[in-house]
Amino acid sequence: MNEELGGKFLDELFDNDTKAIRAFMTRVETISRGKSSSLSDVVDLLNSLRWNTKLPKMITEQAGGAFDVLNGCLNEIGHPAAITQQDIFAPKKGPDNVYDLYVVTWHLVIVTLLNYGKDFDATPPWFMPLARIAEQLKNEMNDISETELDAFVNRDMHVMDEVWKTHGLTVEEVAGWVGRFMLNGHHRMQPNTFWHIHFHLNDFLKAISDNMVEKQGYSLDTKRGQEQAEECYSDLKHVILQYELPDIEELIDQCHQGIAKQSPGRKGKKLSDEFDRVRGALPASMYETIVYYSKEPMELKRSRDRDFKKPWVDGGDHRTSRNAFIRKAATVDADILRKHGMQESEIEYMQNTGKIAYNANGEQYPLTVEHVNDREYGGTNTVDNMILLHGDINKMIDRLKKIQLASWPKGQKEGWMYTWKPIENEDGSLPLVLDEPIV
Repeated sequence: MNEELGGKFLDELFDNDTKAIRAFMTRVETISRGKSSSLSDVVDLLNSLRWNTKLPKMITEQAGGAFDVLNGCLNEIGHPAAITQQDIFAPKKGPDNVYDLYVVTWHLVIVTLLNYGKDFDATPPWFMPLARIAEQLKNEMNDISETELDAFVNRDMHVMDEVWKTHGLTVEEVAGWVGRFMLNGHHRMQPNTFWHIHFHLNDFLKAISDNMVEKQGYSLDTKRGQEQAEECYSDLKHVILQYELPDIEELIDQCHQGIAKQSPGRKGKKLSDEFDRVRGALPASMYETIVYYSKEPMELKRSRDRDFKKPWVDGGDHRTSRNAFIRKAATVDADILRKHGMQESEIEYMQNTGKIAYNANGEQYPLTVEHVNDREYGGTNTVDNMILLHGDINKMIDRLKKIQLASWPKGQKEGWMYTWKPIENEDGSLPLVLDEPIV
């Protein structure tokens, strides 16, 4: 394939002049004997010549023309070397959950360290911001035991090794994936983690911008170099921000269209009417939003399901326990429970046992512990991501999800989805108990 593309490139570059092509190839063989280079190397070389302001205009123009021709040839077969800046920093596909993004970023950290002989001081400027992003992503998964998490990651590192070899992934592409993920990051992780990664992502992009400008022959010590770096950074941010959330009404229209296609006739109309009816019952303490649906890896699901159901044990680790959350919620947001009619003895029962209380008639309150950021939307299993609410509200949220899944084409497993989220407290924190009737 390389020979085929190379021949096409030379034909176009030398206008099918076979004599000129043979002379060119003789020169190439002379200067490259004993060396090897890839098409990616050639593209990088031509691009650097194209933007080198120290070279005569004639050379930069010829290099630019050659770059465009070769890039076009590579693009025909989807070669990684042909990926444009737009494609790199606004990828249409990438990690859709915290775990997968962590594996990708951590793999690049390890590969970079090995390439530089584990010498931190010799690593590129973008290395430390990347390492800090990976660290924050790992912290977000502290609901998984470190032993289990390490086992999952070590297994998937071997997979990433192969992906890196066959798909020619770059640091720029990883940056694009992080940026894409962060556009909806506040629905996928805790606020503290989100803002830390947001901060490090800016440093990551700035370092990449500086690196790209230096490759073009500019010095960052000059005013011109600094201006180019700032312009490059601005361009990268702009490209990433083009991946905005879909409009809610447009997404719902797509849902109705999908229902009509997947379930034509009376059944489809019934589902559409039900969706609109449930949507119209939005509780006053919640708001409409859009999140990205993607099921978590099965191993993490099993681990989190087990820990979520783990009973309260004095002195135990209860960061992920449903019982521990109920004790905390009944203590911190006891006023909300009182407001909606729960008695002091019932609140104390929940504080002491971590179980849902029973009313004076011996009936258990219809409350359930759910995730604020559903795990299928990238949420984790920590008590900071849980909320106590009426079971009927949770059933409505679940019904909205199932109707939308029914509207998707057969085989679709992920995509944008409409849902409800609790309105934050005045201090920006999330309520532990939803301020709605509990009976």
